[in-house]
Amino acid sequence: MNTTEQGDAYENKVFRLVKKLITDGTVAVGKHYSLHQKKAYPIDFGTDQFIADISIEVRNSHFNDAISNLIIFECKDLGRKLDKSDFEEWRGKTQNLPFGKKLYIVTSIGFPQPVIDKALNTGVGLIIWNGYGEEKWMAPRTLNEVEQRDYQFNILRGNLNAPSYPLIFENGCFYTMGEMLRYNGLPINAPTLKPSYLPRTEINKIVNKLLASPDFYSIETDKNEDKLLTFLNVKIEFQELPTTHNGKYDAIRHCIILPNWLISQPHRLRFSLAHELAHAYLHREKLRQYESFFATADSATYIPSEAEFHWFDVQANDFASYLLMPDAEFRQAVSILFKQHRLHQVPFVIDNQKGKFPIYYSIVDSIANHFDVSNDHVKNRLKKDGFVEIIQQPNRIGNILRGY
Repeated sequence: MNTTEQGDAYENKVFRLVKKLITDGTVAVGKHYSLHQKKAYPIDFGTDQFIADISIEVRNSHFNDAISNLIIFECKDLGRKLDKSDFEEWRGKTQNLPFGKKLYIVTSIGFPQPVIDKALNTGVGLIIWNGYGEEKWMAPRTLNEVEQRDYQFNILRGNLNAPSYPLIFENGCFYTMGEMLRYNGLPINAPTLKPSYLPRTEINKIVNKLLASPDFYSIETDKNEDKLLTFLNVKIEFQELPTTHNGKYDAIRHCIILPNWLISQPHRLRFSLAHELAHAYLHREKLRQYESFFATADSATYIPSEAEFHWFDVQANDFASYLLMPDAEFRQAVSILFKQHRLHQVPFVIDNQKGKFPIYYSIVDSIANHFDVSNDHVKNRLKKDGFVEIIQQPNRIGNILRGY
């Protein structure tokens, strides 16, 4: 039995386990639900998909049968304990799902302590089950009580949008706080912080149109981010900020604030500036309305959560990439380098065959030097544009040096 067949067999066993957990009430699903295997769900505004090993769609009959909660079980029969990096990668993908969600991981071997600690902090349920007998719970799936209390307090004051995950289970249905308020005729006064739908292809068109604009093109400076700074007449300030902060766009003052520590890292400085300029170009009115509301609200200073800004940052990252590495010029550079290395197929599939990683790193270095950006930004762009597909990373520096 190969690895795929082994994984499918374990998943089928877990599917039967999930049915049992639903029947005995261990996993609460309410009256209206459906159970699925290998179902795909849209992420990143529909530009990508997340395939859940096992999912339970819990629906709210009072609100057009919309999905009220998505319960996801990830199945891992690896023959070893689950790495923290694998846990973080999977959990990161689920954050892009446009539903409230409850997350579980089932594995046949177990979990190292760092994964257990992270799961306890993030509310992910961990189950050990070898396919037979009773399952062993290593971490229960819970809501953070402090976070839940804070959410309810701010929502009821009208100072915060209702969260998307369920807070209440009543009459056989899951409800979010927003649904409960609407159902009882109570308005939510806080403005909605959601950007307009803009897939990457549309953002590319927006940047191309900007670059071709005579008013933009005629600005006498070499770098596109400097041109856009002048074009938008945005102020820029440097301040002492923690190393966890790459910058901020203040929509009310029409000002970009960057940390002093970025000055010593020019590539990161360029991308951070381009990212904040994207907010100024794409999102200014939405952010200004939002910031104005909380500046005048009768409440303490409110800092939106990372989740609320997620889609703004996704769009800003794509905009910054196209601004610093314009699409036509980027594709031309890739075409020339592929020809130089005699690569005739796209994507260039990178595995552990001898010589592939050195070619990949050479291409990345050349493009990074050409556009004066970091290697990481080039790698991300090559992957997103479908020029490369990395199947397996080399696990030792010696393998890289030997050409594997």
